[in-house]
Amino acid sequence: MNMQHLSIKLGESNIAHTLVLAKKSSNDMWIQDATKNMGEKGTEGALHRYFKIPEDERIPTKLLRETLSDESISEKTRKRIQFALNVRKRNSNKVEAKAKQKYLVTFRIERSGKFAGTVTAVFPETYGTHEVEKGNVMSYSHAEQHGEVSLRWYNSTDIAKPEEYADLLKELRSFYEQGKNAVKLVVEQNVNWNKLLLKNKGK
Repeated sequence: MNMQHLSIKLGESNIAHTLVLAKKSSNDMWIQDATKNMGEKGTEGALHRYFKIPEDERIPTKLLRETLSDESISEKTRKRIQFALNVRKRNSNKVEAKAKQKYLVTFRIERSGKFAGTVTAVFPETYGTHEVEKGNVMSYSHAEQHGEVSLRWYNSTDIAKPEEYADLLKELRSFYEQGKNAVKLVVEQNVNWNKLLLKNKGK
């Protein structure tokens, strides 16, 4: 599979879809609508003016929380502060969730035969799913790009050393870890296939 078909493959992959794609929630739309409404009413930047902080500077979260506990502030200011804190909390949760999106990859090398020296990346989490043929797992190599390999082939190869798979890992990271749908590739050279099969059984 060539690079042009990568997005199609990812779109068809249940696991990659879960890891890579995200839909906007109704809360996201509510935040966008509220922000748009503030712009139309001319109240955007009101908190910065209230605290006398330039609009290009971030209002410290600590200051917002301390002010929120002040009973003397107006209800309008209280709502604005609460809105700002809610948005920050949601954005923080998104960053944390994205940081947890990981995609396991392991690297194998052929030591003999026609393809001696060839390094192949294997994505263990696709094993035991309907994304690949039974007994197979998704793979990637410089020459073949995305495809499938069998566990029989896997067991006939050796664990690749860091210096042997460095270039291939760099290539994978150039598209898996870039853009708004990026995921973090995690190298795992000691794969527990039985555990993965039980985890993915029935998916």
